[in-house]
Amino acid sequence: MRSSKSNNKISKGDEQQTIHLVSLDQTYVCFDVEQLTNARQEVKLKRYEGIQDDIAWRMRTNVPTRYLINPSKGFIQNNEPITLCIELLENKFHPNHKLTLQAIAIIDGCNERTIWKHQNAKKCSKVQLIRLKLSTVLINVEMAKFEEENVAMEAGNLEKFMEQSSTTGFKRIRELEKLLNTLEDDFSYIRKNTERTKRLKVALEQALDSRKLTLVELKRRAVESDRKTKKLKKKLENKEAQLQLAQQTQTNNLSNPTCRIS
Repeated sequence: MRSSKSNNKISKGDEQQTIHLVSLDQTYVCFDVEQLTNARQEVKLKRYEGIQDDIAWRMRTNVPTRYLINPSKGFIQNNEPITLCIELLENKFHPNHKLTLQAIAIIDGCNERTIWKHQNAKKCSKVQLIRLKLSTVLINVEMAKFEEENVAMEAGNLEKFMEQSSTTGFKRIRELEKLLNTLEDDFSYIRKNTERTKRLKVALEQALDSRKLTLVELKRRAVESDRKTKKLKKKLENKEAQLQLAQQTQTNNLSNPTCRIS
């Protein structure tokens, strides 16, 4: 294992420092929970360019019996991406579910397992945390509908406010400045909604593909069930014929007993 020699930049956040060692191609994971099989999503993990250290990583969740992640841990020695498959077991999702990726540089004397017991693993300046945002297609559809209604309502309120305002001079300037700040907040909110809508579009496209596969699977199951039903029906008919033959033979034997001379 390589020793930790690179000077990694550390940026100060609002609550803790964050070291940048790895990245995910997406941190928003949206599950289609209405399909027959367990909902799955894939994310790609990659080491940041310029990082020379070997990196140990692992996934953590507050509901280990609900998520199956493959692989769930490992180490990175190059810049090739690693595909992680996240599977929601039985499609039972709750908004309180959490998934977090942890990454740390491996130092001399440690490997990808023992590094997590080293004192560096307790320092927020040494461990990178990437929290995934989890949701479902249904939740996002409802949220998008609610936000669309809010935007329409706010636009109507703004138009009504402009029509009814009668202030002039300095008061009018202050009023317009306040209105401008409100609009800037609204624009920021709309930009976030636009990004969410793009993610929702991708999730819906994936859900549509899943529905197509589900339809194929249901048709296959229907054909298989029909085949088994016909097979069981034929078997039952044979059994009934054998039973009728046995009953007829028994009746004939009782009606015409055979006399034996000893």
